[in-house]
Amino acid sequence: MNSYASIRILYMEDDPGLARLFQKRLERAGHEVTIARDGREGLALSEAEHFDIIATDQQMPGLDGLEVLRLLAARVPAPVTLMITGAGNEAIAVEAMKLGAADYIIKDVEGRYLELLPALIEKVLHQQRLIRERNQAEQALRESEEKYRNLVELARDGIAIIQDQCLRYVNPQSCEMTGFAEEELVGQPFMDYIQADHVAEMASWYRRLMAGEAVPFLGETALRHKQGRPVPVEYKMSWITYQHRPAGMLILRDLTLRRQIEEDRRKVLRLEALGTLAGGIAHDFNNILTGILGCISLAKVRFQPAEKVYQVLDRAQGAAEKAAELANQLITFSSGGRPVKRRLAIAGLLAETVRVNLDGTRLRSSLRLADDLREIEADPGQLKQVCVNILANAREALPPDGQLEIGAENVWLASDGALPVPGGHYLRIWFRDWGCGIASAHLPRIFDPFFTTKEVGRGLGLAAAYSIVKNHAGCIRAESEPGAGTTITVYLPAIAPA
Repeated sequence: MNSYASIRILYMEDDPGLARLFQKRLERAGHEVTIARDGREGLALSEAEHFDIIATDQQMPGLDGLEVLRLLAARVPAPVTLMITGAGNEAIAVEAMKLGAADYIIKDVEGRYLELLPALIEKVLHQQRLIRERNQAEQALRESEEKYRNLVELARDGIAIIQDQCLRYVNPQSCEMTGFAEEELVGQPFMDYIQADHVAEMASWYRRLMAGEAVPFLGETALRHKQGRPVPVEYKMSWITYQHRPAGMLILRDLTLRRQIEEDRRKVLRLEALGTLAGGIAHDFNNILTGILGCISLAKVRFQPAEKVYQVLDRAQGAAEKAAELANQLITFSSGGRPVKRRLAIAGLLAETVRVNLDGTRLRSSLRLADDLREIEADPGQLKQVCVNILANAREALPPDGQLEIGAENVWLASDGALPVPGGHYLRIWFRDWGCGIASAHLPRIFDPFFTTKEVGRGLGLAAAYSIVKNHAGCIRAESEPGAGTTITVYLPAIAPA
């Protein structure tokens, strides 16, 4: 009994008697059979209608069975075909199989082949079902592998597979994290890319994992960047099978940004603590200085500029004014230094500040200001102080005929945590010099209050700039390479276009 539902069969046979016997036998088995008198009629029917199986006799006028199979095999998708040929034509049957026929049956003079037809049809259908299921499984596997590969390739974390202590696979983020190309990593000992003081710990971790021990799921280490600097990472390692052999899968998350944000928070706390102290001291100090300056001014009235006493008083007045300037810088960190904002176009302020601060020097400067710079809500006096303080540091780093670049442009910052500010429209302002640069050990501290590498300096200039920018809901960043110069970048919220 047929285990499959009724199917449609097309049979190409030029002998009407044999065709009728074929049709009756398969209809008794519950199938629907359509007869074509030759190959051309059969091909036309097969294009016009759907058939589950197409059977063809070999010897037909016009197109023989092999030619019919050849034409059917060229279709996409190719239909399921069956060759029926006379006794002594086994070679033709083999050729039919090469052309894609699912099976064949040889006619015998007694007609016993007709009794075998239902079983052969069921066998062919079963084979096709198995092939279809296998193809579906392979397609599902390919799709699963493709999804997994896409997930790994697009992951924001670094992913590496380690086998026999060598890297066997790295995703693009691992390359970006370390600065090495994929071909520089794959096949190399993975310990070569771990900072020296972390190698022993990581090697022990890997050995224990491969030995089947329970090891901590999460840890921190430092990778070696191609430029030599350490890259702090959080890692997870798990045991997997890769290409039929044991391996370790390492997931790496770059902690550089997180550490930077934590350092920014510490800076903010230090600045707030300093502000609390400086606010009270600076105001009291200013009151005292106001009295001193007033007394000096009154005393100078009694003397002539040529007199020695007048000159002493003049020097005292200069010293008191410098002390007042220092007090004003300290006030920047206190609540009294909060900005008084107004709508402001930054281009004019930048151009004027650069001109005033570089006049009388041999420094070469270039302004790269976008034509469509958005306006901002800012305190012009405080922003001018930011520019002056940054330019002062740049001048000290440059030779007398050095070069400076000052630029500004509109940017959109995404809310992805890349910078410690909300997403939105910003002005990006940069100050780039080609001076001596900043040592990597000093770079993280340049915005700290009272940090300075100069023999004469208070270490408040960049700290004040940092505080002002923060009070304007922006952020400031510094990049430097010893001997190659420094770039300080300021991001300030811009007024969104209407």
